[in-house]
Amino acid sequence: MKKSNLVLIIVAAFLFCALTSAVVWSQFPIPEPQPTAQPTQEKPADQPKDEFKGFSGKSETYKHKDGQYQINIPVEFKLNEEGLTTDWTGPLIEGMACSISVNYVDMAGVSSEVLYNTNLKSYKEKKKEYTDVQPVKVKWGKKTALAFRVKEVNNTPGTSNEKDINDHHRWHLFVFGNGKFYTLGFAANYAAFKANKVQSMFEEVIKSVELLP
Repeated sequence: MKKSNLVLIIVAAFLFCALTSAVVWSQFPIPEPQPTAQPTQEKPADQPKDEFKGFSGKSETYKHKDGQYQINIPVEFKLNEEGLTTDWTGPLIEGMACSISVNYVDMAGVSSEVLYNTNLKSYKEKKKEYTDVQPVKVKWGKKTALAFRVKEVNNTPGTSNEKDINDHHRWHLFVFGNGKFYTLGFAANYAAFKANKVQSMFEEVIKSVELLP
């Protein structure tokens, strides 16, 4: 066989194979790459905002018949629970709702004076936890009940570090009378106290506390 004829046969065979492959593969097209799906751009939900502008100064007198006490609660607070412990939730201030609570324990047979002196001494010794431990006057009919108040220190318990602005911070009032031991709590986050947004309101509530004979 001549060399030229051999070349022609090879070329013809190559073209035949290429044409056959094209026909076969045309029946199985290679899928085109699809564009990557983009995450849906959702509008962020509105975050609760601290829109509290201050207390109105208006309050309502709450009387607890079984507990034999009364207290003026700012109208911005809502009653949550009544009983041995009664509490109210106030407005959102600096990212956290403030609160007021009253708890009482029957201590019939135990002298109010003994309870007062024992607890006052104990809190005065807790200098790493409480400050401004001071006696206060609470009306009790025509008399004055034994009582004192305290404030939590501004430090994180057990450390010398100032509290985080989101930590709870509390004041307490302890009252002794009617054969009962009353514990009142006034709480908000530390940021609200640092911004002086709750102190004057809590002071007015404390002044309003009264035991009912």
